Amino acid sequence: MLFRSRTAKASKSPAIESEATATSTQVDPQTRQATLVSLMARFVEQFDKKDFHLALQFADQGRALSGIDQAPQELLLGLARTHRELAAEILRRAGGGSMLTLAKADASTQHEAREHLIRAGEFYRLHAAKCVQTDSQSYGNSLWAARSEEHTSELQSHSDLVCRLLL
Repeated sequence: MLFRSRTAKASKSPAIESEATATSTQVDPQTRQATLVSLMARFVEQFDKKDFHLALQFADQGRALSGIDQAPQELLLGLARTHRELAAEILRRAGGGSMLTLAKADASTQHEAREHLIRAGEFYRLHAAKCVQTDSQSYGNSLWAARSEEHTSELQSHSDLVCRLLL
C-alpha cells in the first residue's frame, strides 16, 4: 500500500534539487526501506491528527533518506498535501479562525503561506512525473493540483482575477 517503486524522472525546482544532495550515505536497502515505511506510518498518523508541522518533519526525513529521485509516490503526494494544509492553517490563523485570502493577508503571512503553496505545487509536479506512465488519473490530479497551487500562490488584484475568469 505505501510504496511502489517507479523510475519516472521528474524535473526538480532548485530548492528541491539542492535538498536532494543531502540524502543519506550508504545504508543497507532493507534498513532504508524499513525506516522509510516507519517514517511514512508516523507521517500518516500525524497528518490524520492534523499535526501538519510534525507530519512534515517525518515526510522530510523520508525524503532525505530516499532522495528526491527515489522518493515513493506516496511520499511526494504527502509532502504536497502537507504543504497545502500548512498554507491553509497559516491563513486561518491570520484570519482569526476563518480562512483569509492571500490578498487580504499581511505581507509576512502572504510570504509564509505562498512559500508552502509553491512547495506544494513542486511536490505535486514531482508526484505527477512519478506516476505518468502507470496511473493517468493520479497524474492528471497532481498536475491539476500543482497548477491550482501556482495560481493560489500568485497575488492577483480583484480586477485581474475577474478578467481571468471572464476569459
